Amino acid sequence: RLAEAGRGMRTHTLPRWMGGLWVGLVLVAPASVVSAGVSDETYAQVQTAFLHERFDRVVALVGPLVVDPAIEDRVTRLWLWYALSLERLQRANDALREVERLKNALSTSHFVGAVNVWPEILFWEGEISRKAFQMVRARLAYQRLLIHSPGSSWRPQAQLGLGLVLFHQQAY
Repeated sequence: RLAEAGRGMRTHTLPRWMGGLWVGLVLVAPASVVSAGVSDETYAQVQTAFLHERFDRVVALVGPLVVDPAIEDRVTRLWLWYALSLERLQRANDALREVERLKNALSTSHFVGAVNVWPEILFWEGEISRKAFQMVRARLAYQRLLIHSPGSSWRPQAQLGLGLVLFHQQAY
């Protein structure tokens, strides 16, 4: 359940395959991505909140950290969790804005690890866009991932997402 019953929040369930993606997304990020600017304690709090699907807590913890558009490795994972949490809180436009800010920050930074994170960012941009019925943006994100990262572990999910977009657009 995405929110505990009795807290006054709506409850949702994730499809089985999506739950695996969420867990995979969180477990991929080692604690070593956190630099001196974000404490290990803060990183652990955000990771725990994300794993427990307390997306309101993730937004509260990470929001202040992503105010500065300058990106470092310490912020990339947290920023992505922040965007995904906004989407799960039914704030898709805010989530897409944050994904765009993250992409802009990565493209203008000298962050070496950014190459490995692009397929994941493009996948989640496609997913959030598709769920928000922004099919053109979703299609472009999935296609960019498939073209520019053919060996990525995100490829099968992007193919599925692209198929869903094409089905929705009746472009098959």
